[in-house]
Amino acid sequence: MGVAFADYDGDGFTDVFVSNDTFRNFLFHNNGNGTFSEMAIVGGVAYNENGKSIAGMGTDFRDFDNNGWPDIFVVGMIGDTFPLFRNTGKGFWDITSTSGVARATVSRTAWGAGIADFDNDRFKDLFGACAAILDNSEEIDHLPSKLPKLVLRNLGNGHFADASRGLLSSSAKATAEWRSVTSITTARSTPSSRPSMPRPRSSYTVRPSRTTGYSSALLARRAIGTASARRSKSRLPAAPRNTTMPPPAPD
Repeated sequence: MGVAFADYDGDGFTDVFVSNDTFRNFLFHNNGNGTFSEMAIVGGVAYNENGKSIAGMGTDFRDFDNNGWPDIFVVGMIGDTFPLFRNTGKGFWDITSTSGVARATVSRTAWGAGIADFDNDRFKDLFGACAAILDNSEEIDHLPSKLPKLVLRNLGNGHFADASRGLLSSSAKATAEWRSVTSITTARSTPSSRPSMPRPRSSYTVRPSRTTGYSSALLARRAIGTASARRSKSRLPAAPRNTTMPPPAPD
C-alpha cells in the first residue's frame, strides 16, 4: 500500500521498498542492469520485530540518524505498531520498541508516512497521517473517525518522543541565517570495476540572499544546530562510467 525509493546500500542505484497490507514487505535491490532482486527477508525488513506482517499503509525511506544510510518507517493499523528499521550500512535493525515508536503508535491508525526534520535540529522526525478505518466509525464502533496527526520528535539518541500535541507557534522570529550556496562542479570519470563518482574539483560561490513571502521552493536544506561550519560536504550518488557532468549554465 506504500512505496518509497532510496539507495540503501550505497552502490549508486536506487532501490525500492514496498509496504504491503497483511503481507510481508518487499525490498527490491537494483542490480544496475535493469533488473531487481527481492531482498526483504535477507535485509530484515519483511516483517515486524515479532515476525508478523502488518497492514502497511504508507512508508518513507530516509536517513533519520545521520549515519549516511537511508532508514525505513512504515505506518499501519491500530494494534500493529509502526515499524522503524534502522540501516547500519550492513543491514537493517528493527528498533521499533527500543526507540519508543511502538509505545507511541500501538493505538494509532495512519495512512501516510513521512521522515523530515520539523524542528530544524539536524535530526529527522517521524510523521503519520492518521484517520480511522471507517468514516462513520462513530455510528458503528462508537470510536472517533477524525484522529490527530502523529509527530514523533527525534531526540538524537536513538529515541523518539510523541510531540503530536505540542504547541503551535506562528511567531516569525528569525532564529537562523539562511544563505543560498551555488556549487559549480566538473566531474571527470575514470575506468573502474564498478560505477563510481570520482572526486570532482569544485569551486563554491556563496551568494547571500533575502527571501520574503512563502513558496514551495525545491531547495536542499541542511541544519547544523548551534554549531558553526566553514565547509560542508555532501555525498553524491555514484554516476555511470564514461559520464561527464557539465557545470551549471550561467544565470
